[in-house]
Amino acid sequence: MVAAAPRTIRVSVFGGRTQLDIELPIDVPVVNLVPELAELIASRDVRREDEPNGIPNKRDRWVLTRLANGREVRGDQTLAMAGSQDGDQFSLSAERALTPPELFDDVVDAVARLNREGYPAWSSRAARVMAFVGLAMAVAVCDLLLLGDFGLSQRTALAYQTVGVIVALVIGAVVARRYYAEPPIAAALGWAALPLVFGVASVGGAHLPVGVNAWAPAIVCGVMILAAIGGQVIVRAGHVGFVGVAVGFTLCAVVAVAHAAFHWTDQLSGTVLATCGLFVAVGADPLIMNRRRLRPLTNQRESSRDAQAGTTELFTNPFDRAERREQQRRTAAGARAQVPSAQAVAESVERARATRSAVYLAAAATVIAGTAIAALGTDPTPWAVITFNAIIAAAMMLRSARKLPFVPSASLLFGGVAILVITALALRTAPSAMYAVAALALLALVVVGVGIAVFATDRRSPRWARLGDHLDYLALAAVLPALAWTTGLYAQVVGG
Repeated sequence: MVAAAPRTIRVSVFGGRTQLDIELPIDVPVVNLVPELAELIASRDVRREDEPNGIPNKRDRWVLTRLANGREVRGDQTLAMAGSQDGDQFSLSAERALTPPELFDDVVDAVARLNREGYPAWSSRAARVMAFVGLAMAVAVCDLLLLGDFGLSQRTALAYQTVGVIVALVIGAVVARRYYAEPPIAAALGWAALPLVFGVASVGGAHLPVGVNAWAPAIVCGVMILAAIGGQVIVRAGHVGFVGVAVGFTLCAVVAVAHAAFHWTDQLSGTVLATCGLFVAVGADPLIMNRRRLRPLTNQRESSRDAQAGTTELFTNPFDRAERREQQRRTAAGARAQVPSAQAVAESVERARATRSAVYLAAAATVIAGTAIAALGTDPTPWAVITFNAIIAAAMMLRSARKLPFVPSASLLFGGVAILVITALALRTAPSAMYAVAALALLALVVVGVGIAVFATDRRSPRWARLGDHLDYLALAAVLPALAWTTGLYAQVVGG
């Protein structure tokens, strides 16, 4: 004898961000239905552990409430006893049960659960950010000790210990990238090793003899270039940081070699370095984005096989259709193999964007360093250097007003503002009143430049674009005459 099918009604159950339209038996106690409903809602309403409402709690109980009258349906009742009909709507929510607290045998598990329930905002993401901040602060303190004036013997002893820290950071970056598939952690650890390498190389350069110590900056730059290239190859993460360090220190190495070989002054070296950095920023897009092409994926076996088939087809049977179809199939397969996939295209575009951002960041940092060397190298700062720094800053801020992504535009704008601020600070001890006026003018130019870069980017009219192009062209054209003024070329021509 077959049992009769239970009577059912079709109702709607709301839970979280999910609505269930489901048929439920009316003669089954609600306490047997609630677990199934909660499981269905949980399978649709995905919550993260980072959210306060998504933290699981064993002391919660599920409550089924009828929306028509707002009354709770007790667990021992059935839907028929509650007077439910077709089309009724229910709400399923979790409430804290009045049960005694749980006792844990594992103290670590108890502390972890209490922390998650008491401080829901402290998530794995927040812990990772704080770990990155702590790592950066530790690296900054170690670099200050390596580069500070604490005696060469103490700095040398610290440098030996720092070498072990660098090795540990690189090993941690490799493990995070290749075994745990965590590129952000690997990039943070790899980047943290670069300032330490700079500090250790600076301590090593201080040990050079008197006749060779002029080449110490060039040697330090070479070490940083090798460290950046090695980090990119070994870590395989943090492309922006490693490429930026390599590009920036390459420019610095060229100027440092010229400084040591031709006995350039600090003013000349700084202005040349700033000029090189500016023109690298100007040529970043044509050199990277416009010439970025995907290489076709070729198959050597297929190409050699097709070549052999092409040479032997003169001696084959012209009536053999099977061999001709096989030749066409190989040709079509080779053509498909040469077309890059969508993933390859996306990776190539993302890598080109990262490379462009790295070049812009390196160029901005190089320009800031060069103008700072030129402005702080002599006291008082010459008018030629003040004019040169103002023109460089104007060119960078006008360039940032173009239609560029956030990172290149922000790096150029920050670089221009930093140049003007550094130049104004260099004039704080100048005896003449004209230097004070120049400092105030530079600070006013900071405000004007920021306003142009921020508000002019929203105006996409052809008139504003044409005006910005003309001003950018004039600023770039004025860089080389200003550089000639700082080098004393005009004075030599007039005096000679």
